[in-house]
Amino acid sequence: MNKSPFPFQLLTALAFCYLTAPPTFAQIVPDTTLPNNSTITIDGNTDIINGGTKAGNNLFHSFREFSVPTGGTAFFNNSLDVQNIITRVTGSSISNIDGILKANGTANLFLLNPNGIIFGENAQLSIGGSFLASTADSLIFADGTQLGAKNPQTTPLLTISVPIGLQLGTANPIVVRGPGQNLIPDEETGAIVREEENTIGLAVETGRSLVLAGGDIQLQGGNLTAPAGRISLLAVRGTEVRTPNGASVLASDILPQPAASFGNIEMSQKATADASGTRGGDIQLAGRNIRLIEGSAVLSLTREAEPGGNLSVTAAEAIEIIGSPEGQPSGFLLETIGEGDGGNLQISARSLLLRDGGQATTSTLGNGRAGNVRVDVSELIEATGTTSPGVPSGLFAQTQSAGAAGNLTVNTGRLLVSDGAEVSTTAVGRGNAGNLTVNALESVEVLGIDSGGDLSGSVLSSSTEGEGAGGDLRIDTKRLIVRDGAQVLTNTFGAGKAGDLQVNASESIVISGGNEQQPSGILTQVESKATGDGGNLTVATRELIVRDGAQIIAGTFSSGQGGNVIVTAKDSVELRGSSSNGFSSSILTQVDDETATGNGGDVTVNTRQLRVFDGAQISTGTRGIGSGGDVTINASESVELSGVSGTIDPETNRPFTSGLFARTRGSGNAGGVNIFTDRLTVRNGAEAAVDARLGGGSAGNLEIRSREIRLLDRGVLTAETAVGEGGNIRINASAIGMRDRSRISTTAGTNNAPGNGGNITINTDTLAGVRNSDISANSFAGSGGRIEINAQAVLGFQTPTRQDLEARFGTENLTEFDPQDLSSSEITAISRTNPNLSGTVEINTPDIDPSSGLIAVPQPGVTAIIQNPCSRGNRSSFVNVGRGGLPPTPREIVSNSAANSEDNLTTELIEAQGWERDADGTIRLVARSRNVIPYSNWQTPVKCE
Repeated sequence: MNKSPFPFQLLTALAFCYLTAPPTFAQIVPDTTLPNNSTITIDGNTDIINGGTKAGNNLFHSFREFSVPTGGTAFFNNSLDVQNIITRVTGSSISNIDGILKANGTANLFLLNPNGIIFGENAQLSIGGSFLASTADSLIFADGTQLGAKNPQTTPLLTISVPIGLQLGTANPIVVRGPGQNLIPDEETGAIVREEENTIGLAVETGRSLVLAGGDIQLQGGNLTAPAGRISLLAVRGTEVRTPNGASVLASDILPQPAASFGNIEMSQKATADASGTRGGDIQLAGRNIRLIEGSAVLSLTREAEPGGNLSVTAAEAIEIIGSPEGQPSGFLLETIGEGDGGNLQISARSLLLRDGGQATTSTLGNGRAGNVRVDVSELIEATGTTSPGVPSGLFAQTQSAGAAGNLTVNTGRLLVSDGAEVSTTAVGRGNAGNLTVNALESVEVLGIDSGGDLSGSVLSSSTEGEGAGGDLRIDTKRLIVRDGAQVLTNTFGAGKAGDLQVNASESIVISGGNEQQPSGILTQVESKATGDGGNLTVATRELIVRDGAQIIAGTFSSGQGGNVIVTAKDSVELRGSSSNGFSSSILTQVDDETATGNGGDVTVNTRQLRVFDGAQISTGTRGIGSGGDVTINASESVELSGVSGTIDPETNRPFTSGLFARTRGSGNAGGVNIFTDRLTVRNGAEAAVDARLGGGSAGNLEIRSREIRLLDRGVLTAETAVGEGGNIRINASAIGMRDRSRISTTAGTNNAPGNGGNITINTDTLAGVRNSDISANSFAGSGGRIEINAQAVLGFQTPTRQDLEARFGTENLTEFDPQDLSSSEITAISRTNPNLSGTVEINTPDIDPSSGLIAVPQPGVTAIIQNPCSRGNRSSFVNVGRGGLPPTPREIVSNSAANSEDNLTTELIEAQGWERDADGTIRLVARSRNVIPYSNWQTPVKCE
């Protein structure tokens, strides 16, 4: 975001006279508006304030001017029974306070000046009670009376009741200046604390309140401190504000009216508002725009067993939290380091920007539970960038000890996380991580990684690094976009289980690209040396697109079990391409380390159309000891697998192949692949495979149920293995067509391994193969598999025995035999090295020769009919059970409306070169004639009497 939406230029202009006022101060001058007026006695640098009018436990003072110079003290010399010292300024001058405000006992001090108030760098409080400074016009009491500062001519009706609200008119600014404070980790506890222990600035005693209420509030390096107490910053004008239930304005949040006109709050130059203590205090900020910049922070730390306070931030328009150019983060922080639970952080605004180290965090370093974070932003939340040392911007709920982390809930129109920012829940110690829930009406966008290439950048995540369990992550939105190396993930680095990850996007999910170190992705993982199980990953949308090397992953690198991936896309799932640095666009589960013993999870895709193109893959796999999971595809309309990528797979040193895979590249066994669809197309080198070609485990099984299967241009269905048992393939389809070097294979073994070929079972109406398409269940040194085909028609294939192949190659050595080396289409099940271990081929059809390219016409039957066509046509009958190449009657030719072949009488059989489907679904093999001439009516009619 290049341009700030905050109208702080306007604020600066309005407050110019206050912010640039010279360091000369008027004296404290009483007015004459009270029944008993105030008196001033000067003692050196101290103005001693006596008199005033007392009503019950309230003491009222009224001044025409009230300022305290540098090094000076304004001492309210009240009696000890006074609970509230209520001071107003009725003149036209602002109050410049650069000295000490002092009172006796535990009295609360109220300062009311509608003209404005500036606290300088040397301003301090020396009071035993709470402090309120306001530029309101009047103070509202519980009995309905008001003490006004703008109409001093009227003798006020003084009251003994409690102040419960403020009436703000034009409400000029309140400014607090100071040296600022660096926030650093405590050496003993690790908690975030202020670098300086002394309370420079405005500070009240433990358990007391500090309230600033004006039109605009600026803390320019100013420090506000209320240990275990309450801090309230209210920027509001032109309305009335009250506490709920008639509580004192010093003891409760002050609630503006719904139609309030808010001012702005800005904290800059490492300003702080700190309510830390034995218990964390409550903090409230309310304004039109709220801005924390240049390392400024609002924090409340709970140190002991008492529960921490809450932090409430409400902006009618925007909130900005931006780190300093020197690398100091800015933000809101609630933390507990003791037994007490931390408080909750609530943020409400129209927009929220966290940039360059801007943060909102709840955390625990003790046994107490960290508080929850809830963010309600109606339009846009943008978290972007890091500080120069790499501290990310973002929203966080953390535990670093035994206490559980809080939950993080984000409700917004749009969520944008970019350039290394994070939105996360984390468990580092024994405590469990909280849940992360994102509800975005329009979109969630997670983009890019930080400029330093930090792998933790640009993430939505819930993770655990210790014994505690990771939290669940759930996203509900219309559109989700993840790109440029960004990630949405749950993971575990320790003994705790990773949380589940669920994404619901009513319109679309697009995951694309990566960076030099990692792909963009949605993932759940068990990291290296972790023992916890991975979480399950569930994606639901109308359209899912994964492209340019992006990935959806559930993986394990250790002994923990990998999670499952379930994708449900109402319309379509499309995976396309790969990245230049070796990542294939993928949906996968994997056991991803040679020593990993955990089993991989399953992948299930439910959709109408599935398209996997240009090297993209859906797979389960294992590189370790654990077994891989199953891939199950339920596509009501179609599955299309096509092509290879231009990027080399670093493991195989070959281009990535598009397809559906269940692989093992370790000693664990591969899972299975199950495809259920109306139409399956595998073409241009793509595969559906259960694969153990690069590992020591056995391949799984491949099962396909489809109305129509087309394998085109090197399309492959395979269950192959290098060492273990070849997998089995079972296909149920109405029609199967294979063309251009396509193959179905359960081949097993290599030169150095004796794996047995798997079995192939095909149940279909029609199986047709042309242009060197093969079905094989061969082995190298082990036994060949078994091929069983049950079909109404098997066309275009030869079924050579081992002896046929030896005769064709002229040798008994078939170790180099590959069915693809032959020009015809074959069905084979042999052992290349051992003739006694050949498998079996069983084709069950209604007496149809599977090698038929075209059907030869029986010569005797044709001759008998032609000898006497008239008698055959007039006196005989002909029952046609399948035409077998004959015309329906002797007077007709074989139908052909387009062409006539000159060599139509040849007895040579021509291999089919393709097929076509009739209207009734029957497949016909076709071949191109070598010499085609235009059709002419060459038949001479026979005249029968």
